[in-house]
Amino acid sequence: MATDEDGQLFAKAVAGVVPIKSKKAAQAGDRCRTASVPEFTLHRRRQQAMHESQSQQEALPEHVAFPAAPEEHLQYARPSLHSRCLRDLSKGRIAIEYNLDLHGLTLTQARVVLDRFICFCRQHRHRCVRVIHGKSYHAFQTGRPTMKGAVNSWLRQFPDVLAFVSCRLADGGTGAVYVLLQSSCEEELQ
Repeated sequence: MATDEDGQLFAKAVAGVVPIKSKKAAQAGDRCRTASVPEFTLHRRRQQAMHESQSQQEALPEHVAFPAAPEEHLQYARPSLHSRCLRDLSKGRIAIEYNLDLHGLTLTQARVVLDRFICFCRQHRHRCVRVIHGKSYHAFQTGRPTMKGAVNSWLRQFPDVLAFVSCRLADGGTGAVYVLLQSSCEEELQ
């Protein structure tokens, strides 16, 4: 619960702050703004998203098509993605809006959880998320499929994933990836 002292501290902290007045920022926001959408259209979109989610989950194979070594740096981008976006993603310049930690899950469980996570993030319009898969040293040494390799394979199959890259050391290094998801603005442009 906020007190008067909290309010005074906040007022002191933001003293001298001036709002940014930029035509460029206003124009960027206008592109994504849409008119009121009829309820039946929203219902149809929700049904379609649920159907796509179910078909995606069935489409994610159990096998690992892109195996990855524990210290291997992962990087993937759709050809249409601007190189500046990939550079910003790899340097951690895009704010992480949500995290998923797959430690302790089997590959089968992780496949379902990852599918639901990507679906959830798209529904809530999260743009950049982090998936923590671990480095899978033990599984890699024994020759079994690793969580890291599975995530590397599965993320490439989501149409909403524009790019992913191993995190900076402060955010998990090669044991996690930043994932850039398609925004609603990009959908409208396509």
